[in-house]
Amino acid sequence: MDDYMNRVLSGREERALVQKTLLGARGVSFLLQISLNIPGVPKDVPEGARVLSFAAGAFAEKFRERPSVRICISNGAGRAEIFSFGGDAVGAKTSAIEIEEGYDWGRAIDADIITPGGPLSRSLLGKEPRRCLMCGEGAKICARNRAHDTRELRAEAIRLLRLVPLESQCP
Repeated sequence: MDDYMNRVLSGREERALVQKTLLGARGVSFLLQISLNIPGVPKDVPEGARVLSFAAGAFAEKFRERPSVRICISNGAGRAEIFSFGGDAVGAKTSAIEIEEGYDWGRAIDADIITPGGPLSRSLLGKEPRRCLMCGEGAKICARNRAHDTRELRAEAIRLLRLVPLESQCP
């Protein structure tokens, strides 16, 4: 387990470095990072790339601004797609929440908006915190209290990811 945790931590560090680099580029006001919300390890699943591609397409339909850069990362922290934008970060957060809440499978992904000042929270838009995959209570509360078995949470996340249509991959 220690080896897995080291890989997860190393993967998070790699993502943070990519984020910092992209946010330092001229004309970039925020990033969209879409990743899988998979409890336990490993942090990736076979349907991961397809789901992230589909989620990115769904975001593009809602937000309608083209990213200047798209980077795909797959490491110990799992799979993620990171996009850089210049423009309306709050509007992008609204679109990201619509993806997470508007599709059955949306609870099994994280669509984060990251600015130079840090990630934008749901509370900024007056939204409730993310809901638990199992019971619908606040996800952070359930996680802190270890209210559910990790294997059951993981199985539910994978079940939700499999709801993404196979034949309708977005570019």
